Amino acid sequence: PVHVLANSRVVDYGGRTAILSINRDITARKRTERVRSATYKTAELANSARNLEAFFRETHEVVSGLMPAKNFYIALYDEVAGILSFSYYVDEVDQAPPPRVPSKGFTDYILRTGMPLLAHPEVFEKLVKAGEVEIRYTAPNDRLGVPLKSDARTFGALVVETYTEGERYDEADRDALVFISDQVALAISRRWAEEKTRLLHDLTLAVGASTDFSSALSVVVEKICGVTGWIYGQAWIPDLDGSSLTCGPGWYSESRELDLFRAAGTGLQFAPGLGMPGRAWTGKQRVWAQAIGDDEAFVRREATRASGLKSGMAVPVLAGSEVVAVLEFFVVEVRPQD
Repeated sequence: PVHVLANSRVVDYGGRTAILSINRDITARKRTERVRSATYKTAELANSARNLEAFFRETHEVVSGLMPAKNFYIALYDEVAGILSFSYYVDEVDQAPPPRVPSKGFTDYILRTGMPLLAHPEVFEKLVKAGEVEIRYTAPNDRLGVPLKSDARTFGALVVETYTEGERYDEADRDALVFISDQVALAISRRWAEEKTRLLHDLTLAVGASTDFSSALSVVVEKICGVTGWIYGQAWIPDLDGSSLTCGPGWYSESRELDLFRAAGTGLQFAPGLGMPGRAWTGKQRVWAQAIGDDEAFVRREATRASGLKSGMAVPVLAGSEVVAVLEFFVVEVRPQD
């Protein structure tokens, strides 16, 4: 829309009464005001949102007030695990992609370059021909992506797309999304730092009050579940000879309905590299399973389905370079890696 500021007054024009009107195009000024207001709103949401998921959803609404944003997503890259996850994803056509290693998608290009990209179809086609990106999923009519950065390090991307014929993004949309992304990146970094500090503080106090290693693991599992929203957690302990992992005594559950899943793990052993616990043990890094009920290789699949668990994660506990335990967590919804 075009915004006009009109000033009119009655004048004498050759003995006749006339109206003199001066009109000024203030569209750019109005847009600047809207972008400034949206940036402030995003900063406020960063402080008031219950969690990052709520913050992403509310930020989506803010961006929708500035430009076409029916299709909007936020992708985050985990450098330690080497995994790109689509933590918030709304699309009229496609489902959210599963977590994956970076490759040559549009999002990956934003991560590699660390620069915003106004990708009109002709621009995207040139990138495809140059081998910089590959066509994936349904091609939108237009798209715009900006990086999420912390201390000059790109750790994610914020992208809007449109499938509507004739609808295009422009430089003003790009600049506006950069302003919003700065607030989003700051909010994510701050929330991660706050959660990490709070969790480490609580764990230090709780572990210090534990009488032995097993009780300490139980406390750790419960504290992590309380902070992250995982509803079930348990610990796996390596045998003395290092031949397998055994389900340990440390565990936590929000509901007695998950006792069946606990029973399925009791007495179970995992050899190095097998199952989520075994892979986390040998790889010495986190292992994520977004839809464990569909994984035929998941040994406890039937118990998982019966208990309603959908996504899981296994994390090694390291003492120096030695894995002394593996912690495993589950939730009842399909959760992208975060």
